[in-house]
Amino acid sequence: AEVDNKIVGILWGGINSEYKYFNDLGYAQLFAMYIYPDYQGLGIGSKFKNVFKDWAKENGATKFVIGVLKENEKARKVYEKWGGTLNNYTFKFVQLNKGYEEVFYTYDL
Repeated sequence: AEVDNKIVGILWGGINSEYKYFNDLGYAQLFAMYIYPDYQGLGIGSKFKNVFKDWAKENGATKFVIGVLKENEKARKVYEKWGGTLNNYTFKFVQLNKGYEEVFYTYDL
């Protein structure tokens, strides 16, 4: 996303999930989305989501998934506002000797 020729957000997704649990079920995955804090709340994330949904549909997906750190309440509220369903699958990992848990929101297209 650009505002006044400045990149203020990025989106990265794929037609197959990087998580075997979802890949076997045919989910497209929105891998990453970041919007600079000064530009959050302006609808950029929703536009990203819609672009991704259209792209995923055009490429044969019927649903998609977004993973998020369990502790990231701000992002989780956005994904819930978008109508995502919290899936019961979780993924735990360690990065730099610290443990994290990722949860997943699913959407029908």
